[in-house]
Amino acid sequence: ILEVTSGTHFLLTLALPGSLKLLLAIVFSIFGGLSIIFQINSVTPDNSLNINELIKYKIISVILFSLLFFLLYSIIS
Repeated sequence: ILEVTSGTHFLLTLALPGSLKLLLAIVFSIFGGLSIIFQINSVTPDNSLNINELIKYKIISVILFSLLFFLLYSIIS
């Protein structure tokens, strides 16, 4: 979804509010992209990693950190 170096730079060039850019950077960084998930799955022996669980926990992390972002952003601004 977001490649770290050029993806972050591209995100900064978008005509979006700064808070939305920051939130998107957090979300994309946590999720890490579909290719990373499948790379992790391909190197785990005997498919010992449940890819559905990995995706589920990444989604939970995105939700929790997004809520934390909104809480902290509302305190700061």
